[in-house]
Amino acid sequence: MQKCRFGCPGVGRRIIGFDGVKPVSATVSADDVNDIVRHHCRGAASRGWQAGRKKEALALLQQLETTDPSLSSTHNYLATIYWEQKDYPRSLAERRHASELRHDEPGLTLASAREKGFAAGGLKGLHENELPVEKDLFDRGSGNAYALATTYAALGQRQEALTCLQTSFDRHEAAMLIGDPIPELQNDPEYPKFRAQVQEMLAR
Repeated sequence: MQKCRFGCPGVGRRIIGFDGVKPVSATVSADDVNDIVRHHCRGAASRGWQAGRKKEALALLQQLETTDPSLSSTHNYLATIYWEQKDYPRSLAERRHASELRHDEPGLTLASAREKGFAAGGLKGLHENELPVEKDLFDRGSGNAYALATTYAALGQRQEALTCLQTSFDRHEAAMLIGDPIPELQNDPEYPKFRAQVQEMLAR
């Protein structure tokens, strides 16, 4: 069996990932196959990570990063994984790289604020530095309330975090619907009510 240029097994009519064989049209071009494989590999890596196959998932994303470094979504996936691993410098570097590839000026402004804050005061400094930037982006319509809520929560500003979560819910933000739970709010009596609202919305 041949391999695509991203190193993932699969050719012509089938692509193989963590979850088995996926059918693909026999009439697609070589470039189409590569695009499908590329998308499938990122999805397989994400599902693998969520299913606990973290070493495999990380290896696949790192392979994609090497074979096709221009994909901003791969760098975003890696940034999230490195953050979960508490490898903050690598996470920040990947997030910056993703913003550079998208020519995302607000993202680059936020990346600079985070890097400077982390260098000066660790994780707390990072959150303190990103907060005013996130607030400004949100006020100008370039940010989202869910991200702002996570920053407020990380800084122990409970009421501000809950207010932003409600705003995020009212706006039906994608980040709110797919975002991970916020650990700093797990013991807050209001937070389970918010999570229940989200689950109810997703079940509709």
